[in-house]
Amino acid sequence: IKEVNITPIEQEALDRVFEWVIKKDNHKPKEHREKIGPGDIHKVLNLLGLRPLKSESSSLFGVDNDLDGYISKQEYLSMYKSVITDKDGLEPRQLYNLVQFLMFDKDFEGTITEEETLQLLFVRHG
Repeated sequence: IKEVNITPIEQEALDRVFEWVIKKDNHKPKEHREKIGPGDIHKVLNLLGLRPLKSESSSLFGVDNDLDGYISKQEYLSMYKSVITDKDGLEPRQLYNLVQFLMFDKDFEGTITEEETLQLLFVRHG
């Protein structure tokens, strides 16, 4: 996974999404404020117009390697790299799919414009 290269534009989008998501749940313990928690995921899904059950928001956590209930920046980036290199489709993709959508949705309004799509389409395939 360490050998997987992420383009600077892709890294900027990943960082922007991570920073936006970790700020959604104001009730996280201090030691987890710099991590993605189930409350963050739940609020993001609500902002996107979905009404998930709490258990559905937690099910996105197939990438919590240290089992602390939160996703660190390192776990987040490892998840992303694992999925983009997964040839067999075995890696958990729920969080990846959400992150991928948010990478394209630059204004975090729940929609992706044609312009936003074209800007990031060339990041990985350009």
